[in-house]
Amino acid sequence: MLENMKQWVIRNKEMLLIAGVAGLMLSPFLWPFFLAVTVQTLGFVIPVLIIKAVIEKVKKEKQKEKKRIYEELYRENKGYHAGENAAGQNAADIQTVSKTEPVPKAGKNTGAKPQHRGDVKKSRKMSAASCAALMWYQLEGRERISRLMRKLEKEDRWSFSISPDGICTVCEENGYRRIGALKSFPGRETKVLEKELRKERIRAVRRGKYLWLSWGKEYRK
Repeated sequence: MLENMKQWVIRNKEMLLIAGVAGLMLSPFLWPFFLAVTVQTLGFVIPVLIIKAVIEKVKKEKQKEKKRIYEELYRENKGYHAGENAAGQNAADIQTVSKTEPVPKAGKNTGAKPQHRGDVKKSRKMSAASCAALMWYQLEGRERISRLMRKLEKEDRWSFSISPDGICTVCEENGYRRIGALKSFPGRETKVLEKELRKERIRAVRRGKYLWLSWGKEYRK
C-alpha cells in the first residue's frame, strides 16, 4: 500500500505542487470567509445555549419550590397527627387519675356536640388540600389561566369553563371547543380558587362539575 502511495505521489508531483502554490496564494483571501462563517455560527449557537440554560434553571427552581412547599405541608400534617396522639394519651391519663371527680360530658349541659377524632382528621386533610390548591394557583395556575384569557380575548371571548380534570373549553353554536388543559388542576378545592380569582377581577362560578370563569365584558354583566 505504501508503494502505491509513493507511485501516486511521483505521478502527480507536479499537480500537488501547483495545488500547494495555489493554496498559499488564495489563503489570504479565504481566511476571512472561514472566519466569517465561524463567527456567524458561534453568534447563533451561543445565544441558543444561553437561553436553554436559563430555561432549565427556571424549571429546576420551580420544581425545588414545589418540592419544598409539599414537604412543609407533609411535615405540618405529620406533626399535627403526632400532637393529636399525644393529646389523646394525656386525656386518658387524666381520666384514670380523676375518677372521683367526673368531668361533665359535652352535649348534656352545654349543648355542644362532641367532636370525634375522625372529624378532626378529616378537617385537617381538607385544610391541607386547600393549601395545596392555593400553592398550585400561586406557582403556576395564575400564569396558565392568564395565558388562556389573553388567547380568548383575541377572539373576543370573555369566558370559559374548567372541568375537574383541568380541561378548558368554550361554548360555541355546535357545542364546546377545547382550548387547553391545566395540569394538576385541584378540581375538588375550587372554593379556594374562587377567592383568589375574585382578587384578579375574575368571576368564578361552580355549575355542576365545571368551574366557569368570566372577566372583562362578561364580568360587568
